[in-house]
Amino acid sequence: MLFLSAVDALIKIGNPSIPAMMRNLAESDDAKARELSLQVLTRIDGDKDISQLRLQKTLKAETDSTKQTRLQAALKSLAELK
Repeated sequence: MLFLSAVDALIKIGNPSIPAMMRNLAESDDAKARELSLQVLTRIDGDKDISQLRLQKTLKAETDSTKQTRLQAALKSLAELK
């Protein structure tokens, strides 16, 4: 339940939460944290296409291969969302 409360709070904060969510998606070793960060990002953006563009832009600028892999995984997860 704590995760959901944090997710709701981050969504409520809105755009200022986005940099932290992008950092989590690229840097976190915790799969659940990345999953929840993607949920927060898509809820704040309100449109999967916007989130996709944001992730693609971040991926294009990223030089670290581990972070690139995580961002690619986030893009794949985003594409699978309904």
